[in-house]
Amino acid sequence: MISNEGIHFFKFWLNIGRQTQLERFHDRRYSPLKSWKFSPIDVAGITKWDDYTKVRDTMFERTHKEFAPWIIVRANDKRRARLAIMRRILSSLPYEGRDLEIIGKEDKKIIGEGPSFLGKQD
Repeated sequence: MISNEGIHFFKFWLNIGRQTQLERFHDRRYSPLKSWKFSPIDVAGITKWDDYTKVRDTMFERTHKEFAPWIIVRANDKRRARLAIMRRILSSLPYEGRDLEIIGKEDKKIIGEGPSFLGKQD
């Protein structure tokens, strides 16, 4: 198993809320600088939001393990989500000069482990 081979393995799920996703699609559709990001698949996918959510939840149930947990990141705010991921990685890996004070504490409103984190609202 990969986690027994000394490999540091992270499984991140960046969760974006439906409203935020709709706003991003709108921006992509009407902004000349972002239109390249928009495709017809985006429109088709939004109608299947509930189906995708059920499949996501099933995936978490089957694959969230103590030895390889899912790390859930609330990603509506891209900057905070990216910082949370960087902090998790930097604080988890052993390396010379690691300083946890400089890395900073995790924002527990943004990052947590397991599917139960998705249900928590702070």
